[in-house]
Amino acid sequence: MSIVLRPHHLLCTQGYSGHGYSEAFVEHMNDVVHQLREVPGTQRELPCQMLLVAAGFLGPEDYVPEAFGTSRDARGNVATRRTVVS
Repeated sequence: MSIVLRPHHLLCTQGYSGHGYSEAFVEHMNDVVHQLREVPGTQRELPCQMLLVAAGFLGPEDYVPEAFGTSRDARGNVATRRTVVS
């Protein structure tokens, strides 16, 4: 089964308790939350226009500093001069 949710709807399911809504909404939402939390194989599809992924940066590829004739610092990043701006 596939369920299409907006990203904020998926967040709503995390703390959903079934209180403060109409009976029809609660019945439908209980079914959706049950499927998301308890039915193995349920897929989640979150349509979006842009996805930003925050991934760890492990430093530049070797050829980049070499191409510009720069060195690396102790952490493997391109070495720079320390600049203080006041």
